[in-house]
Amino acid sequence: MTRKTYGPLHTSVWSGPICIRCEVIRAQNSGHCALVIIYIVKLCKSDTLHAVTKTSAAEREALEALALEFIVSAARLTRVVGKKSGSAYSSNAWRVLSDLERHGAQRVSDLAQQQNVAQPTMTALMQRLGSEGWVTREPDPTDGRATLVTITSRGAQALADYRTNAAAVLVPHLADLPSDDQVTLLRAAEIMHRIVEVA
Repeated sequence: MTRKTYGPLHTSVWSGPICIRCEVIRAQNSGHCALVIIYIVKLCKSDTLHAVTKTSAAEREALEALALEFIVSAARLTRVVGKKSGSAYSSNAWRVLSDLERHGAQRVSDLAQQQNVAQPTMTALMQRLGSEGWVTREPDPTDGRATLVTITSRGAQALADYRTNAAAVLVPHLADLPSDDQVTLLRAAEIMHRIVEVA
């Protein structure tokens, strides 16, 4: 495995069977396909995220490869957890409930745009969630043609239960990882939370 270093950001690019363009850790000896992204951790040791526009071509290529690796692995993780958690709802439903819990009441049209689905599709989902008692719908006081959706206490509890069940799916796999890898995952999760906040 060969390590190459580019420019003042000390961008690490590994060439080898694990990952071609960005530095990752694959869970060793466990057979699991979890990827632990540590490249972001290295860039953020100073708690500063460097703008992509200020990087060299090689650094930008490494960042793009990192982003792709993370997106692919995160999507696979979401699918696996969703299937094994026993949920009767799609990941879209839980994302909507999570957004409502975090940001408060929102219009159906805005939720549809955020989830990249047609408004009738979102309306149907809100009807299903409403029948569960997880959301309430009422006219927008600023625009009678629009509907505001709010998560209920039952919806918040359902979301909490889903997260607990999803976490339970991962616990055995995390237990197989060395403690250093577990710490790296925790740090990566913290960094991703920060990235999402400003995205």
